[in-house]
Amino acid sequence: MTNKELEDIKRTKKWPTKFSDFYSRFFFILFPLAILAIGYIMLNSSFKNSIEELRIPAFVVTTIGIFLTLFTGKRLWQNQTFESFEVEDLTFEKLDKAIKKANFETTNFYKSGYFIAKTKTSWFSWGEEITIIQDGNRILVNSRPTVSAFSFQPITILKDRRNIKKIIMELNTATNSGYQL
Repeated sequence: MTNKELEDIKRTKKWPTKFSDFYSRFFFILFPLAILAIGYIMLNSSFKNSIEELRIPAFVVTTIGIFLTLFTGKRLWQNQTFESFEVEDLTFEKLDKAIKKANFETTNFYKSGYFIAKTKTSWFSWGEEITIIQDGNRILVNSRPTVSAFSFQPITILKDRRNIKKIIMELNTATNSGYQL
């Protein structure tokens, strides 16, 4: 990550969108949208052609499509944005100690001023990449699935949220003070 990208992240609190994000992450939203479209077409057809037996399945498919589209859109948005936390008396040493105590598989610090930690693979995740950026007494944290040529997982159900909570909990323990959203 370049210094310009790092400053842009600090300013916007989100990853810059790249072309590769569209085929590796955002493409995934097409599947729930397709279910929503099928449900809508079924619903429209049931009213247009007066087919009452089709209405209940059409409502079910449309409702599932709406739920999956909203859920997937929210998860993709959360993978793209950084959460901001204010921590009193935050130092590099406290942040480093908290990240190491969180016990991720690998942790690297980059001279530009950010950490990247990676999690192990599990039954529900092929690994997460957690990016932590210190900006004064504020930290920006993002956790999103790693995408490589051999693994394709655009979202997780809750693992990324647990990674962020784990870092904040360890940081809260290390600083003996609260954080504010």
